[in-house]
Amino acid sequence: MADLRPARPRSFYIPALDGLRVLACLMVFAHHGLPNSLNGRVSPAVDGWWHALIDFGAYGVTIFFALSSFLITRLLTMEREATGDINIRDFYLRRVLRIWPVYFFVVFLGAVVGPAIEGVPLGPALLLRFLTFNGNYAQVAGAQPPYAIGILWSVCVEEQFYLVWPHVVKHCRGRALGVVLFLMLALGIGSRWFVASHGGGWPQIWFNSLCQLDCFAWGAGAALLYGAGRLKLPAVVGNGIALTALGAGLVIAKACPLVNLHPGAVPILNAEAYAAMCFLGATITWAVAACKDSVLGLGPICRQGKFTYGLYCYHTLTLVIARWALNGHGVALTTVVWLGLTALVTTLSWNLLEQPFLNLKRRFQTVPSGAPSPSRTSESEKATQLPAMAVKDHG
Repeated sequence: MADLRPARPRSFYIPALDGLRVLACLMVFAHHGLPNSLNGRVSPAVDGWWHALIDFGAYGVTIFFALSSFLITRLLTMEREATGDINIRDFYLRRVLRIWPVYFFVVFLGAVVGPAIEGVPLGPALLLRFLTFNGNYAQVAGAQPPYAIGILWSVCVEEQFYLVWPHVVKHCRGRALGVVLFLMLALGIGSRWFVASHGGGWPQIWFNSLCQLDCFAWGAGAALLYGAGRLKLPAVVGNGIALTALGAGLVIAKACPLVNLHPGAVPILNAEAYAAMCFLGATITWAVAACKDSVLGLGPICRQGKFTYGLYCYHTLTLVIARWALNGHGVALTTVVWLGLTALVTTLSWNLLEQPFLNLKRRFQTVPSGAPSPSRTSESEKATQLPAMAVKDHG
């Protein structure tokens, strides 16, 4: 007699994607914490490339968007393949338990640090925007939140995506899902063209969820490609594609700057050049995921991936504190203190705040998505392991 029991979902964990998180986080750290000029210590040409490199760090957020879309889409499709459906309630519970504790804690800290150290109050209206994950659109409208919490705009964008995307994957398959992805690409590109052609500045593009839609579309498409092909790239190919894509992104960032572009309206060319950045972010994600031996999968790198959400959310808060405490003591000392303080706060947060909620989150996992041990194991090897063995969040 045939066994009619539902198949046990395979687990899903690619160590190199945690390494990619670390790389994206370092890019954002460099953008926010390092000076964008070497002040005449090098030639103007070198200084120009240094400025471009620091600006390019902002596109670590673009990689985060593509990576998040890749992971969520892959996990949702695996759940649907294994069970025939997607449990929307459990998906939302997992997102709440992973995202909300740190997010709301940082909003609370920013409400204190903003007025006390920055001299920038977090008024009731703006506070409500961030409490409802709508802070990014307040920034689109010109609001200036305390620098300590301004970074949370990207979490707002992701939460808005998570609100809709599981329903799309649940009800759309095959060509229907392809049509949705195409419409997302068109809407993202079209939104940036509309904003730029009507005199919009970089905040009206950068913080705008609609203008980031094609990044999520490419990430989801990369997940479908990865799931369908099972293609494994040789190390030299996978690492080469990722490195080439990073290099191409740097060139585009220099030729067509977008982030912090002042003053006035963003040129349409610069706005539409971001489409290439979205594609490159997804390409890097796919190449790293499909690479048999990605350099980002090395233990010393990927083991830090579990901390990146905390590092990302806390780093502007700690930067404000470090600059305030060490005003006039130089960039080098301030940077060292800032990084040390960020590491300390993140470690405390991981152990005291995040871990209890992550332990609860695993109760609602359908597809195990964590690393079962410190050793590097492949996705196929983890396919035989029980869901209860997953010990690290990957989404």
